[in-house]
Amino acid sequence: NHTDAALLQFLFEFGEYYQSWRDDYPENKLIKVFEFTPDRKCMTTVISDDHGGYKVYSKGAAEVLLELCTHVVGMKGELKEFSKEDAENLSRDLIDPWQQKGLRVLCLTTKNISTEGKNLVTDNSIPEIVVQTMRYALLCLC
Repeated sequence: NHTDAALLQFLFEFGEYYQSWRDDYPENKLIKVFEFTPDRKCMTTVISDDHGGYKVYSKGAAEVLLELCTHVVGMKGELKEFSKEDAENLSRDLIDPWQQKGLRVLCLTTKNISTEGKNLVTDNSIPEIVVQTMRYALLCLC
């Protein structure tokens, strides 16, 4: 679809390639996919990492994911802290005007769950642990 094509273009502009990601994260590393729902307004994928933990990736509505972010990746790839005030400013100054023009605005987020947190994660508890841990260390790309 057009959204996924735009996301692939976004990756390409950062020097990343879809096939490289697929090679690095084959299907046997896939733990769980939470499909997009109108209630959640996001999609989340959980994969196992090479250190015994998990990597969690979400894409979805800015108004849902932005409030969970604690850090953002800057234009040059640098990691910056991201406060509630930063989220409010970004929404007011950029996201809301774009949405008023009819543009779709998505956040891409990521979270690492260490080996200590891994034993807390089961198929039934993944949504809860993901949301709880994301509140403390989430990266956001808009």
